[in-house]
Amino acid sequence: MRRWIGTDMSPQYTHKLLRPSLAATLLLTTGCTCCGDACDVHSVEIVPPVVHAEPQSTFALTARARDENGHVIAKSFETQWSGGVQFQNSNANPTIATAPISTVSDVTATIGSATSPPAFVIVTTSAVGQFFDQVKLGHQSGNRPSIMLIDAQVKDDQFHNDVLYAVSGSARLPVNLTTGGSPEVAIFAPGRALHFETNIPWTDGVDLLDRSTLSGPHNVELAMWYRVADSDVSTEAEAEAQYASKIYGDNEAGMSFTTRTMSDSGIGVSYTGDEKCTTVGPDLGLEGAQPNQINVVYVAEIGWESDPSGWSCPRSATLGDVILISWSKKSNTTLAHELGHTMALTSPPFPFDMAGHTNGVAGFDEQNLLWAYAAASLSVVPSVVMPSVSST
Repeated sequence: MRRWIGTDMSPQYTHKLLRPSLAATLLLTTGCTCCGDACDVHSVEIVPPVVHAEPQSTFALTARARDENGHVIAKSFETQWSGGVQFQNSNANPTIATAPISTVSDVTATIGSATSPPAFVIVTTSAVGQFFDQVKLGHQSGNRPSIMLIDAQVKDDQFHNDVLYAVSGSARLPVNLTTGGSPEVAIFAPGRALHFETNIPWTDGVDLLDRSTLSGPHNVELAMWYRVADSDVSTEAEAEAQYASKIYGDNEAGMSFTTRTMSDSGIGVSYTGDEKCTTVGPDLGLEGAQPNQINVVYVAEIGWESDPSGWSCPRSATLGDVILISWSKKSNTTLAHELGHTMALTSPPFPFDMAGHTNGVAGFDEQNLLWAYAAASLSVVPSVVMPSVSST
């Protein structure tokens, strides 16, 4: 219920997680001009809108549809891709082939009668880019580009905050970064742990920032407690934890979730304590909970007037973190939603009802995982379409 996390590509709201895009299957087809729900598509956007790529790398772009209110439409559509590049089919996943020279190629995506603004694929060879700094992030062919947020002093310019670069493999930045200020870099890469570092040693010369060997995602173990009179509760809880891993993995959060059963009473118990969860331990029999763990408690219901589907309790010095999931009200995204709160996405502070939610924040809508109330109706990750792009 409280706190926030997102799935939109709005770098000014990046906190613990970046929301560059979510992936589904590309359908490259001419189709009809406006087929069924495609008529509801008011605009299309490609994310990331600019990719810096090395020659002979293959990566994914994403097309995302919005309705007339600017809300992301959570389904897949037949999509036409075009631009100043050559499209090639490979295992039903079209690729875009660009020249092996320094070049800028434009790409557009059309759904129904709506066409996206052009996205740009920038390939810079070593010879042309020898005067610019280079980053090397590593890349598995066909994955989405890695996303970098950089705070740094630009040579002969000023200090820049939260400059976003999408990079496929190794690429030349369009600037020369240098000493000054408090340089920082955050890297969100598919299949990798989130990487953050300070005091980057940029110089006045041409630098190489090599972060191609980042570690894999952090595994977060969830201690599971079941206070529900239903034999299916543990099976569903495990599936919802796996689904949370998919959502966080698809959004380059750098973490995955596993579960460990602490106790299954087989008896339905409702939580009726206060919102600060001051009596949650004795009320729900959480003997054995440790201060360094995340406890997920499935209860029959959360017996407040608001009848929430889930609740993230304030951290306890003795119990650690406690998440309450209402068996009677939950959806398959409730656990993922509450985990976002527990991962410290808690602004504005407790006990304000919208604490940590994206309601009212520009760029987010009810398809966002941390949208209050409506997030519970999000039954699938918002569907998008994704081609592979090859710079050869």
